[in-house]
Amino acid sequence: MFTQLFGGYLLNQGIISPRDLMGAMQEEAKTRKKLGALAVHFGYLTPDQVEEIRVLQTHEDLPFGELAIKKGYLTRKDLDELLTCQPPQYMLLGQILTEKNLISDELFCTMLANYQRQYDQEHTDDDFASAGEISQSICQYLNLPADDHMSDFLKLLFRNLVRFIGTDFTVGEVVTGGMITLARSSSQTVIHDRPITLTIEMAENTAIEFANRYVAEEFNVFDEFVAASLEDFINLHNGLFIVNMSKDFGLEMQLTAPQSIYSGAVSITGNSFLLTTTYPFGDIRFLISANLPEKKKKKTEEKSNDISKDETTSENQ
Repeated sequence: MFTQLFGGYLLNQGIISPRDLMGAMQEEAKTRKKLGALAVHFGYLTPDQVEEIRVLQTHEDLPFGELAIKKGYLTRKDLDELLTCQPPQYMLLGQILTEKNLISDELFCTMLANYQRQYDQEHTDDDFASAGEISQSICQYLNLPADDHMSDFLKLLFRNLVRFIGTDFTVGEVVTGGMITLARSSSQTVIHDRPITLTIEMAENTAIEFANRYVAEEFNVFDEFVAASLEDFINLHNGLFIVNMSKDFGLEMQLTAPQSIYSGAVSITGNSFLLTTTYPFGDIRFLISANLPEKKKKKTEEKSNDISKDETTSENQ
């Protein structure tokens, strides 16, 4: 996710436009071969084994390569060799931007060095590690302690976006006040001492493309199958979350049945906040309601600028 954060940095510095960034990230996502495809290409795995691991990822919160090792399909040496065949995402992004004459090679290298120095970020495309950095930034803005389970919840959310939807997204603002008008959305609650309700919301056209990526099928209209894909995504995410909480902390949680919500205005106050991720096919908004620690909450009328700018504040404190 270094690419997502660095892309947002270029955007916030006015180096490129949102349209240019989205186009470049979409092209980068198509160009960069996934680990499973590389494994098949070099004869390490069969297509059936790749699909088996992909299904396992809906039940275990582990990277593709680690699950392949766990199943005995790859050795650690095999995985390391495959990873060397994957060019870093941020370098592909730079190549695409320079080939399109959107940025010069010199300026790209300068901005990359500035970003690393300013945010103390390493050049890594370890999505699991970077997902933690983004979730930590959000929790810092919400003034939550580092060990709060909301950090685990958000970290897993970004991992699941990468695994099941794609890497070609940027993280937008976190909103802690105001109103949101729901379009097509689905909601589910994790039941515990401090329950968490996750609502995923997007326009119908965005939902169609979301479903196309999530289930790897072609949908052209919004129907019950597209609506079901939204429900299935949050059910998968929340299910993995309660498995992690049980395994890592011994916490027992339950889930309500996911529900589809088709319209209506909702107030973002108190224990709620809105998180937006932008893909080339549209915005996906996550409304998260949780029983946050009272003394740790910020005023609900506050509104962040963006995740990258917030990271600057956090690093400078």
